[in-house]
Amino acid sequence: GYLAMLVGAIMTILVQSSSVFTSTLTPLAGAGLVSLERAYPLTLGSNLGTTTTSILASFAAGGDNLQAALQISLVHLFFNLTGILLFYPIPCMRWPISIARVLGNTTAQYRWFAVIYLCFMFFIFPLTMFGLSMAGPIPLYIVTILLVTILILSVTVTDIQISAPSYLPRIFQNWNFLPLWLHSLDPWDELVLAAIGCCCRKKGWDDDDLQESMINKNEEDGEFNSVVYNKLPIAKLLGRQKSSDSFSLSVTNNTNVSNCPISFTDVAYNKLSKNNGSPTPSPENLTPTNLSRRGSLQQDLV
Repeated sequence: GYLAMLVGAIMTILVQSSSVFTSTLTPLAGAGLVSLERAYPLTLGSNLGTTTTSILASFAAGGDNLQAALQISLVHLFFNLTGILLFYPIPCMRWPISIARVLGNTTAQYRWFAVIYLCFMFFIFPLTMFGLSMAGPIPLYIVTILLVTILILSVTVTDIQISAPSYLPRIFQNWNFLPLWLHSLDPWDELVLAAIGCCCRKKGWDDDDLQESMINKNEEDGEFNSVVYNKLPIAKLLGRQKSSDSFSLSVTNNTNVSNCPISFTDVAYNKLSKNNGSPTPSPENLTPTNLSRRGSLQQDLV
């Protein structure tokens, strides 16, 4: 962990930008090449390495401004260093990893959540705190204490609900006593999707589901409306010809379904019918002494 932190700091010093380093790290983590637990110390090291830029810039100030510039750069350094000492050495304090995992899973299910989160954290929340600070210290302290208390209680109760729900009263063993919009994003998802008119959630096939390809229905032959599963591609099915004692299929685009030698159902699978023809020839019948028999078999195979 500490070695990864050192690597992150050195790489950030070399490129002189923590944004470049984290932007490179993000797609690697998304592709599964870097785990979340490994990306966490790399990011902390990047935050520490980016302070060297301000320290180097402070030396460019001359005269009486050098002291003030160096003080500001050292404030940046010790601020980031304090965050590392607070959230990394003690394993139980590494809760930013859990928060990142929850936010990532939520964003994977509700794509609009990322936009709402960015707008709230970078615009709404700072402007709200700035407005409360302009109103005076009392309103700022009241709102801050109220928000922090609600957040701590919600996280604590949720953790107890998962680990030891029997310790809680029956009503607090889940959040169903609250309105649905207070403990679930599904109502908000319906509202957002109705507002923007498009699907933002990722809709994929389950592992056990079969993808279906619908054949365009021919208006003249209304009864031929078949579904072919992707175990046998449609192009191979329509252009395939094979003749043997046990299987015969010849289907083209111009073939009349009613005159086809086999009956079609609503679903066509990639399965061969059971062999009801002649038994497999024995090796004795294929010896060089029986050339006529071998020649006849070669003709049948052709």
